[in-house]
Amino acid sequence: MKNKHILVLFIVGLMIDVIGAIFKMYHLEIFGACTANHLLIIGMAVKFIACVLFIIKLLRNKRVKAFLNE
Repeated sequence: MKNKHILVLFIVGLMIDVIGAIFKMYHLEIFGACTANHLLIIGMAVKFIACVLFIIKLLRNKRVKAFLNE
């Protein structure tokens, strides 16, 4: 997995979190079953997965400074 894919995954998690926060503020639901709490949990899980993938990729790379500049 490339760095840009991990970054996109993190950004998707952020967008889900923002949508969940907006739904939480306005007490909205999606189709009656998916509440703001579900969206916030999904967003945090996606961001957590992206962070774990980034850390694993960072630890496996021997040239850390070059890796961070890619």
